[in-house]
Amino acid sequence: MFIQIIYKILFTWLVTRCSGRLLDPSLFKNVLDDVANNGLGVNQIQDHFNSLTYTDTSVDGSSLATEISSSLSSKFNGPIQALKNLKTAIEAEIGNFRTSTSIVECCRARGTTYNSRFRSTVNMNEACITKSENSPSSIRYPNNRIVEVMKKNYQENPELKWQYLGTEDGILMNYPSFKFSTCRDYDPRFRPFYVSSATPVEKDVVIVIDKSGSMNALHQTQTLIQIAKQAANTVLQTLNPNDRFTVIAFSSGAEVLGSRYRDCIKSYELSEATPMNIKFIEGEINRLSVDGKTNYEAALDTAFKFFEKSPRNISGESREKVILFLTDGEKTAGGDPLSLIAKRNGDLENEIVILTYGVGA
Repeated sequence: MFIQIIYKILFTWLVTRCSGRLLDPSLFKNVLDDVANNGLGVNQIQDHFNSLTYTDTSVDGSSLATEISSSLSSKFNGPIQALKNLKTAIEAEIGNFRTSTSIVECCRARGTTYNSRFRSTVNMNEACITKSENSPSSIRYPNNRIVEVMKKNYQENPELKWQYLGTEDGILMNYPSFKFSTCRDYDPRFRPFYVSSATPVEKDVVIVIDKSGSMNALHQTQTLIQIAKQAANTVLQTLNPNDRFTVIAFSSGAEVLGSRYRDCIKSYELSEATPMNIKFIEGEINRLSVDGKTNYEAALDTAFKFFEKSPRNISGESREKVILFLTDGEKTAGGDPLSLIAKRNGDLENEIVILTYGVGA
């Protein structure tokens, strides 16, 4: 019955939307009432609530506020102190990090058992590390002194759970140890926790992807458009919710991804980098197909519109403004992109940094 009611709502909405007529508010109200009463049992729940007995108890608001404040302080002060302990240890030991380590890789984690606090199988006696496939050859690994501090933090803080350290060499140390499925797929430098610490200034980012016909060429085992999609998705994963972004795909003309479904994007408004928005645009990126010529002018014209029409500052704070331009070669359509950049960026006081990446070069 409940499924039938939901189907009725969706069918009514879709028919109304496709035919272009306004939704009858009284009809929609009746359907929602039907869902509430017959599908969810709201009236029955209310009747049951009304039948319950209760006792009025006077509450001392001042004492209750003090109790809540003390409880919250206890909950947050422990983890904050644990973070300070870890920071102090890292600063003291970083000069002692070595090019080899006895700490096991997470993909080879051993002795793990289920722990309800972590809701996972872990080894509380060890930390583990991961190493990115893009790590340099001269890696410096965190040492066991850091592991000991993590263990002590855990023992002293009943609310504390995962502790981890990401380094500029692409190393992740995780305590407690747990099993990773692969050895080289994870790189902390591309995760929001690392990027937001390394670049704390909030960002406005416009990613521009070349989807012209030449992007169908192969580089090793992948097409250039596949490489560009992966690069764009990786950038999206480094953003945090305080950043704003949009993605433009271009060939003979330019297309703002998501503009067919969201009016805010259609009006050249940058989107907040929330997980939901990022997931939505990732889906749009993955559906891109190649065709047409290479029109840099159209792509850059569209990119600059987002900086011109979005608020330049939020909450009084300045923001870094970046265009990431992913392409495989020279333009084959449109006007001079350098003249456009000089004019439009000049109008914006040259605040926009343009980073160009040659895909497959």
